[in-house]
Amino acid sequence: MPITAVVNGDGGCGKSVLLRRIAIDLRNNYTVYWIADNAKDFLANEWIYDIENNPNENYLLVIEDWYRNFSKTDDKITPNTLLQKVKVKPNVRLLIGDRPNNNAPYSKSKSIAYSLLPNENAALFSYITKWVPNWEYKFSIEQKNFLLKSGLFQALFVYQYADVSKISEKATNYFLEVIQSDYNLLFKSSNQFYKGLAQAIYVYANIYADYFITLSPEAVIVLAEKYSGVDRPFELKQNLEFLVNDSVIGRYFDILLKKKRDIQISKLKFLHDTLADEGWKNIEGDSRLKFKLISVNEVLVYLTTENTNEDLASLLYRVLLLKVQTVKHDQVIELCNFLIKSKCSSFFFTEILFSNKFLEIEKHTRLSYLNSLIGVGSSENGMWLPVVHWIKQNLANDNQIRLLKDIIFAGNKTEVVIKNYYRLLTDDNLSSEINDKTMLDIMQIPSHHMIVSEIFKRLREKNENIRNAAINFLNLNRYGFQEIFTLCLQLIKDTPFAKEKAKEFLQMPEAFKFENNFTTCLQLIKDTPFAKEKAKEFLQMPRGFQI
Repeated sequence: MPITAVVNGDGGCGKSVLLRRIAIDLRNNYTVYWIADNAKDFLANEWIYDIENNPNENYLLVIEDWYRNFSKTDDKITPNTLLQKVKVKPNVRLLIGDRPNNNAPYSKSKSIAYSLLPNENAALFSYITKWVPNWEYKFSIEQKNFLLKSGLFQALFVYQYADVSKISEKATNYFLEVIQSDYNLLFKSSNQFYKGLAQAIYVYANIYADYFITLSPEAVIVLAEKYSGVDRPFELKQNLEFLVNDSVIGRYFDILLKKKRDIQISKLKFLHDTLADEGWKNIEGDSRLKFKLISVNEVLVYLTTENTNEDLASLLYRVLLLKVQTVKHDQVIELCNFLIKSKCSSFFFTEILFSNKFLEIEKHTRLSYLNSLIGVGSSENGMWLPVVHWIKQNLANDNQIRLLKDIIFAGNKTEVVIKNYYRLLTDDNLSSEINDKTMLDIMQIPSHHMIVSEIFKRLREKNENIRNAAINFLNLNRYGFQEIFTLCLQLIKDTPFAKEKAKEFLQMPEAFKFENNFTTCLQLIKDTPFAKEKAKEFLQMPRGFQI
């Protein structure tokens, strides 16, 4: 059975901790992949390049929170695709964390379902207080029993941060009391900016909980500036990471860094969902600025800055998708025009403009937007997906070819654009487009391996330039581009040069790390004593594991 277990429990009950413990305990028996909001990327990369290529390896996929990462998004394809792929892979097991009674598409068999309940908290705390003795008498027995009925995370948070002397005798939610106290501390600060920051965090918690998006530190600071009416302090102008260095703010957030192409993207992530869902979202804030009274349109306007255009695009998309509040057609168009001018490279706003989910836009208007986007010069594949889909659905072949060529020549060399452009060309026209320099340029991007494969198949007998490009690429020793490296070797496999490059690669001490390359090179010179010796070395090596 591909699904090994489903761990159910309310937010903060300890699901993630248990899943991590299982992953650590099994790391010597399985290659473990932790899947959160990265499932689509995982299927497009690790699944193809690792799992598909290693049928003798055992894999454990851990989905931390099905509820938040799948059930509360509009993406129904990715989770179903993942389940179908796992079903036919005997070497892959799936471990799922989820909320109770969530209507998810996986098996609900009682034999694999496990529930985490608050009635286990008392035993856990008896163990914990042995290691943190000052917690044992922090609360009265009555308070402790009341507290242990909440989620495990909430209880731990209260034990760590609560000032017992300030908790009201009438309090019914100690977790919320601590957060309310921190809000008040910020809001009553002598520094006007921190008053605005208190309100910004409150608004962000509502956005996080209602729209399921994570904002950048810059976006939260921009909101704080708007609500306070003053600029950010000097230290935050120098380094945004100083935000989480604050003793209060650091209780709630961490800054996550992700790489998007060559750009580093930072996100201000709540340390636990319940801090937003059951905490900051429910505090008593400034009555004039209650989130339910604030139109989300106001927040969208505040995020209309060049440094927060990605935040603006994702929030606008989620607002339109979930229809929690209404945004007028003219405002949507105005915001999208700003996103184009600010050279935003997000999928979300092109999906708004070029799909029919949200707006009715005339064909000539969309063509005008397309011409504006061409000038952006973005190589972000996601941004062009909705655009290319619209081109294919609405334009004749000749116009498709012309527009896609314009996009490429303007420097927007993304996989989806190049792939669809070349597919529209006849073999003869494609051959006339491809010279050894053009082909080598395509090979310089690892994600273009499918394009390279298609061109090789179509032109291997017609165009000598691709063989020259393959030789030039192999001379660059780009071993990390495994798919393209192996495609080039296979194209010229009957040449002495290919066999020389295969031997050269196998002589590298780190050759074992590139399994696809290693296998292809062994095949090319399989009858030589050198290859047999390398194969023997490989089989004797302990296998690496990733977590």
